[in-house]
Amino acid sequence: MSQLKQNNIIVASNRKTTNDFFKKYIAQLGKIICVSTIESVIGKIYENRDISVIIVDEEVSLSSGASLVSFLKSVPPFRNIPMILLSSTDGKKQHDNDCGADSYLVWPCSNEKLSAEISNIMMCEDAVITAK
Repeated sequence: MSQLKQNNIIVASNRKTTNDFFKKYIAQLGKIICVSTIESVIGKIYENRDISVIIVDEEVSLSSGASLVSFLKSVPPFRNIPMILLSSTDGKKQHDNDCGADSYLVWPCSNEKLSAEISNIMMCEDAVITAK
Protein backbone atom coordinates (compact mmCIF):
# COMPACT_ATOMS: atom_id res chain seq x y z
CA MET A 1 0.00 0.00 0.00
CA SER A 2 1.50 3.37 -0.96
CA GLN A 3 1.59 6.16 1.55
CA LEU A 4 0.43 9.65 0.65
CA LYS A 5 3.13 12.30 0.67
CA GLN A 6 2.65 15.20 3.02
CA ASN A 7 2.38 18.57 1.33
CA ASN A 8 5.15 20.93 2.40
CA ILE A 9 4.05 24.55 2.10
CA ILE A 10 6.67 27.27 2.54
CA VAL A 11 5.38 30.66 3.68
CA ALA A 12 7.89 33.49 3.17
CA SER A 13 6.80 36.49 5.25
CA ASN A 14 8.15 38.91 7.83
CA ARG A 15 4.72 39.35 9.36
CA LYS A 16 3.98 37.29 12.45
CA THR A 17 0.24 37.68 11.83
CA THR A 18 0.60 36.18 8.33
CA ASN A 19 2.63 33.24 9.63
CA ASP A 20 0.18 32.67 12.50
CA PHE A 21 -2.75 32.73 10.07
CA PHE A 22 -1.19 30.03 7.91
CA LYS A 23 -0.31 27.85 10.87
CA LYS A 24 -3.86 28.11 12.20
CA TYR A 25 -6.06 27.97 9.11
CA ILE A 26 -4.07 26.32 6.35
CA ALA A 27 -2.36 23.53 8.32
CA GLN A 28 -4.97 21.01 7.14
CA LEU A 29 -3.42 21.25 3.65
CA GLY A 30 0.05 20.24 4.78
CA LYS A 31 3.09 21.05 6.84
CA ILE A 32 3.52 24.84 7.12
CA ILE A 33 7.14 26.01 7.08
CA CYS A 34 7.47 29.72 7.92
CA VAL A 35 10.58 31.64 6.88
CA SER A 36 11.49 35.31 6.49
CA THR A 37 14.56 35.50 4.22
CA ILE A 38 15.57 34.26 0.80
CA GLU A 39 18.33 32.19 2.39
CA SER A 40 15.76 30.51 4.63
CA VAL A 41 13.52 29.71 1.65
CA ILE A 42 16.40 28.11 -0.24
CA GLY A 43 17.55 26.22 2.85
CA LYS A 44 14.07 24.84 3.51
CA ILE A 45 13.67 23.75 -0.12
CA TYR A 46 16.88 21.73 0.10
CA GLU A 47 16.11 20.47 3.60
CA ASN A 48 12.61 19.23 2.76
CA ARG A 49 13.04 18.46 -0.95
CA ASP A 50 9.35 17.87 -1.64
CA ILE A 51 7.74 21.29 -1.76
CA SER A 52 4.12 21.55 -2.90
CA VAL A 53 3.88 25.34 -3.04
CA ILE A 54 5.74 28.46 -1.93
CA ILE A 55 3.63 31.37 -0.70
CA VAL A 56 5.49 34.68 -0.79
CA ASP A 57 4.27 37.75 1.06
CA GLU A 58 5.11 41.14 -0.44
CA GLU A 59 7.04 41.85 2.75
CA VAL A 60 10.05 39.54 2.86
CA SER A 61 13.32 40.47 4.56
CA LEU A 62 15.66 42.56 2.37
CA SER A 63 13.55 41.96 -0.71
CA SER A 64 10.15 42.48 -2.23
CA GLY A 65 7.99 39.41 -2.65
CA ALA A 66 8.02 39.90 -6.43
CA SER A 67 11.83 40.02 -6.45
CA LEU A 68 12.03 36.80 -4.43
CA VAL A 69 9.61 34.99 -6.78
CA SER A 70 11.50 36.30 -9.81
CA PHE A 71 14.79 35.05 -8.38
CA LEU A 72 13.43 31.61 -7.44
CA LYS A 73 11.82 31.20 -10.88
CA SER A 74 15.22 31.89 -12.49
CA VAL A 75 16.96 29.03 -10.65
CA PRO A 76 16.47 25.67 -12.44
CA PRO A 77 15.81 23.46 -9.38
CA PHE A 78 13.16 25.88 -8.09
CA ARG A 79 11.42 27.18 -11.22
CA ASN A 80 8.81 24.41 -11.35
CA ILE A 81 7.65 24.83 -7.77
CA PRO A 82 4.28 26.63 -7.81
CA MET A 83 4.37 30.07 -6.17
CA ILE A 84 1.60 32.29 -4.89
CA LEU A 85 2.35 35.97 -4.32
CA LEU A 86 0.42 37.81 -1.60
CA SER A 87 0.04 41.58 -1.96
CA SER A 88 -1.89 44.11 0.08
CA THR A 89 -3.11 46.07 -2.94
CA ASP A 90 -4.80 44.99 -6.16
CA GLY A 91 -3.01 47.80 -8.03
CA LYS A 92 0.28 45.92 -7.81
CA LYS A 93 -1.20 42.83 -9.44
CA GLN A 94 0.11 43.36 -12.98
CA HIS A 95 3.61 44.25 -11.81
CA ASP A 96 3.69 41.31 -9.44
CA ASN A 97 2.38 38.86 -12.06
CA ASP A 98 5.28 39.84 -14.29
CA CYS A 99 7.66 38.24 -11.77
CA GLY A 100 6.50 34.75 -12.75
CA ALA A 101 4.20 33.91 -9.84
CA ASP A 102 1.75 31.12 -10.66
CA SER A 103 -1.00 32.87 -8.75
CA TYR A 104 -1.69 36.15 -7.01
CA LEU A 105 -3.91 36.99 -4.06
CA VAL A 106 -4.79 40.28 -2.39
CA TRP A 107 -3.89 39.83 1.27
CA PRO A 108 -5.54 39.55 3.71
CA CYS A 109 -8.23 37.29 2.31
CA SER A 110 -10.51 34.65 3.78
CA ASN A 111 -9.09 31.31 4.80
CA GLU A 112 -11.59 29.67 2.42
CA LYS A 113 -10.30 31.63 -0.57
CA LEU A 114 -6.70 30.97 0.36
CA SER A 115 -7.28 27.26 0.97
CA ALA A 116 -9.08 26.96 -2.36
CA GLU A 117 -6.24 28.71 -4.21
CA ILE A 118 -3.54 26.56 -2.61
CA SER A 119 -5.52 23.38 -3.28
CA ASN A 120 -6.13 24.44 -6.88
CA ILE A 121 -2.44 25.08 -7.52
CA MET A 122 -1.42 21.79 -5.95
CA MET A 123 -4.03 19.90 -8.02
CA CYS A 124 -2.98 21.68 -11.22
CA GLU A 125 0.58 20.59 -10.68
CA ASP A 126 -0.73 17.01 -10.49
CA ALA A 127 2.03 16.01 -8.07
CA VAL A 128 4.47 17.36 -5.56
CA ILE A 129 7.42 18.92 -7.37
CA THR A 130 10.77 17.63 -6.15
CA ALA A 131 13.66 20.07 -5.91
CA LYS A 132 16.80 18.49 -7.27
